[in-house]
Amino acid sequence: MIDKISGQRVMVCIDEKYGPFIQIIEDAEPAWLEKILQGELYIPYWVVKKAAADCSIVLQYHFGFAVDPVKLQKIIDGIECAQIKS
Repeated sequence: MIDKISGQRVMVCIDEKYGPFIQIIEDAEPAWLEKILQGELYIPYWVVKKAAADCSIVLQYHFGFAVDPVKLQKIIDGIECAQIKS
């Protein structure tokens, strides 16, 4: 998946306390991404908003340690913004 605002590939990162997560710039994809994660894939997650150095807001989607980060990256790589129209 490519973040529409940054143009960068969305990569799975690992938080030592909370496990695998992805982050995107706010308003880049949230509505359709959440529809895919919840409605199609049934992947549980929670969202944390954080301020970035450039004053933008970043949304971090945390998935917990039960998720395999390699499998999650394959799922994220397969998501395209055209999959769901709002």
